[in-house]
Amino acid sequence: FRSKTKAAELFAKMQAVVDTVADKGIFHKNKAARDKSRLATKVKALALAA
Repeated sequence: FRSKTKAAELFAKMQAVVDTVADKGIFHKNKAARDKSRLATKVKALALAA
């Protein structure tokens, strides 16, 4: 994404979905945490670059 606001908005939605999936046992909680952490790093880098 080029827009940091759009990326942050979608990241918030992604966090909710991943947490729900982890709570249901589809993803392991550590995988969910890892996915959120990796995407947070990318969103933060985008915000700093812009």
